[in-house]
Amino acid sequence: MQRKEAYSLAVTLFMQRPLLGIETGGFPGGYPHNIFLEIATENGLVGLIIFICFLFAIARIGFRYLISYFSRLDRQSRITALIILTVSLSLFVEKQFSYGLDMHKDLFAFLGLVVNLPLIARSNKVNGSLKRNKLWITKSSMKNNTERKGL
Repeated sequence: MQRKEAYSLAVTLFMQRPLLGIETGGFPGGYPHNIFLEIATENGLVGLIIFICFLFAIARIGFRYLISYFSRLDRQSRITALIILTVSLSLFVEKQFSYGLDMHKDLFAFLGLVVNLPLIARSNKVNGSLKRNKLWITKSSMKNNTERKGL
C-alpha cells in the first residue's frame, strides 16, 4: 500500500468511527505511516486528544527547561540537554512519515528523557554547590594550617 493510499484509508476509517476509532492495531495492512493518523484511526478523537495533551505536556517541560535552567548549566550538561532535545525532535519528525506506533519505543524513551531534563539542572546545582563548599573548606583549612605553622 502506497502512502497516499494509506493516508486516504486512515481518513476514511476515522470518519466511519470518529469517537473511539477502529481499535488499536486494527489498521488494515499495518500502519498509515503517520503517528497522528494512526492514533486518530485506531483510537478516535479520545485517543488523539489524550496523545496531543501528552505531547503538549512534554513540550512544555522541554521549553520551560530551556528558559529556566539552560543558561545556568555547565558546558557538559548543556551538550547533554541539547542532544536529548535534538534527538527527541528529530525522532518526532521522523515518526510523521514512517513506522507504526508499536515501533516508536525510541521516541518515547527520549520523550521520557526530556521530562527528566530538570533533574540534570538540579544535580548540576547540587554538584556546583558541593564543589564551591569543597573549595571553601580547602582554602580555609589551608589558611588555618598556614597560621598554625607560623608562616
